[in-house]
Amino acid sequence: MSDKDRRESLLTAIQSISQDVSKRRLEAMAAAEKVRRVALAARVDPFEEELTGYVKEHRFRRSVNIEDLERERERRNRELLFGTAPATTASG
Repeated sequence: MSDKDRRESLLTAIQSISQDVSKRRLEAMAAAEKVRRVALAARVDPFEEELTGYVKEHRFRRSVNIEDLERERERRNRELLFGTAPATTASG
């Protein structure tokens, strides 16, 4: 066997090993991606869960009127103002 043949066989062996490693690495990456997709699909987002429950229970108004919002804000302001104001007594 000549030097050239030895070099070629060594390079061929190295190339086949690197191809095997690359192939295994790609297979491992594909498997990890599959596991990740399954984990993401199984994950429960707390916000999505709360929103789903909220919608199922119909605890929302279908349309909100600006005037209604203003009236509600004013009502709350009055409650806060009169609820926290000190009581005044008329003592002579």
